[in-house]
Amino acid sequence: MHYMNIINYDTLNKVVYRMNNNKHKKKLEKIKIVYINIFNLIILLLMSEIILGNWLTRKPIVSKIPAAKYNVNMKIDVNSLYEREEKIDYIRDKNGYRSNKAKNSSKIVLTVGGSTTDERYVSEGETWTDQLEKLFKEKYNFVNGAVDGHSSYGHLYSLENWYSKTLEKEKIHSIIYYFGINDIRLLGEDFRLNDFDKITFRERIKPYFIKHTLYKNSFIYKKISDIKNIYSSSNSEKYKNNKKSKSIFQHKRFFNLSNKDTIISIPNKRNIENKKYSILIKKLIHKTHEYFPNSNIIFVQQQIPYCEYEENTFIKNSFDKGITICQKLFNAYETQKAVFKNYTNNKKSVIVLEMYKEKILTQDDMYDYIHTKPRGSKKIANYIFKNLIINEF
Repeated sequence: MHYMNIINYDTLNKVVYRMNNNKHKKKLEKIKIVYINIFNLIILLLMSEIILGNWLTRKPIVSKIPAAKYNVNMKIDVNSLYEREEKIDYIRDKNGYRSNKAKNSSKIVLTVGGSTTDERYVSEGETWTDQLEKLFKEKYNFVNGAVDGHSSYGHLYSLENWYSKTLEKEKIHSIIYYFGINDIRLLGEDFRLNDFDKITFRERIKPYFIKHTLYKNSFIYKKISDIKNIYSSSNSEKYKNNKKSKSIFQHKRFFNLSNKDTIISIPNKRNIENKKYSILIKKLIHKTHEYFPNSNIIFVQQQIPYCEYEENTFIKNSFDKGITICQKLFNAYETQKAVFKNYTNNKKSVIVLEMYKEKILTQDDMYDYIHTKPRGSKKIANYIFKNLIINEF
């Protein structure tokens, strides 16, 4: 009896071992299948990227410009930003320009800026660039070379690596730089001012550069990004038609408004000097004259209706106390003006339009705190047109 128990016990152990072994084998088989499928998916994605992507294709000059788009023809639903039933058209040609009518006989007026000049959520024919062309009765071909997110640093980079290489200098009548809020990022910052054609390794591994590289080359990333851009404005639905919310949606952030405007004394000019930024603005003017010697240069200092300025007196700030946008924007404009005042060139002067001191735009003209609806874009065009006529443009 004892012998039988031993046999049964040994047999049981063998059975358990076989069962565990079979379970282990099945588990390994499942893991193997998962890894094979992941491997096959990676191979499929790589093949899709090679066939459908732009990794091996020759790209236009504009592809070197971070965040610049080209060969784009999008329809975007903007009803969550402002009331509009039909989708708007956003078109960029093969060289990256918007509003380019390609009139061979026309002189060109190039408009340069960030998202407030790019106007991605304003349709073709309704941007301030397009409306300015209509006011001049299409005497000039207004070409929009703005890039979302670009500051004066980006303008200089684009001037050296894009505009000067794709536009005939003899055809450029004027260049309008529309300065705005992006420049406040440059105040007090250290940045490179030479060798713009040489991108350093540190710059290449920064998130914005990696995203730029993927967007220009990756088929899958571009499709996902385009879909995201089309529907990104939906988050602003919380603010639309809800003025009591006392907040403004802008680029995935909410900026709180104060219940009562804050009055801020204008800072002493000695406290707003920024040497590196001054050099940048001076170099932008100098390089513009160098690449386009016959062109007029117009600088427009953007107005934000949530910031009101009384010259040499105070700033009325509608944002919460912790938000210093109005003060920093004033500092940037004052630094620019000091450069404009001291800059001399025998061939061409620089026209400066201090739009920020005027009350051209109201809060109802905006779909967020800096970007305009078509009615706001029309007001910008009217303001620039009026002042250019005064300056015998």
